[in-house]
Amino acid sequence: MSYNLDADRSKEPTLAEMTEAAIKVLNKNKNGFALFVEGGKIDLGHHATLATKALDETIELSKAVRVAMSLTDPSDTLIVVTADHAHTMTLSGYPARGADILKFAGKSEMDNMPYSILSYANGIKAGRNFMFKSDLGNSDSLYPSLVPMKDETHGGEDVPVYASGPWSHMLSGVYEQTLIPATLMFASCFGPGLTACNHYNFRQPRVESHQYTSYSPFNK
Repeated sequence: MSYNLDADRSKEPTLAEMTEAAIKVLNKNKNGFALFVEGGKIDLGHHATLATKALDETIELSKAVRVAMSLTDPSDTLIVVTADHAHTMTLSGYPARGADILKFAGKSEMDNMPYSILSYANGIKAGRNFMFKSDLGNSDSLYPSLVPMKDETHGGEDVPVYASGPWSHMLSGVYEQTLIPATLMFASCFGPGLTACNHYNFRQPRVESHQYTSYSPFNK
């Protein structure tokens, strides 16, 4: 796929459009389905320190999630949105309220040079001098980094997990990443272990007026 900002939409569908098409096909299966949708260009944009494109791709993923929620029933469909890792991009300084996040935060009191709101711990372009020669904020702008690298690397921060639908309450708080597939298997009654379908305590529907209980079998 091309970056959304570069794509020819007469020839290439959006992530949301592909998500819609996939769900409409898979919904024909009376036994339910599992669909994996990845906003893979978010990762590639950050590796190239193309913050504008990476953030735009995040918006495209959000649109795909909105489509998925509109085409499914929260009483019988678990939707999980997460990331497999962080990146080294950060927000810095004290930009004014309403400032364009893709532009400059102000000038450093140490060298009187402007610095961008967004930057990376490592990446293709180290330092800040190069920014004066480019129009910061356009789709191909490279954002500054502290350590010069061939490509920006992954970060080590915790990543968020958003979930809705049956058993989504199990994905709350701070936990190891291995809980996510365990929850998916439990909620979908898949696999040889304990599931929502094979234990008498879990046979009753867990959704009442879209309000989910706070009980987790993995706390036992």
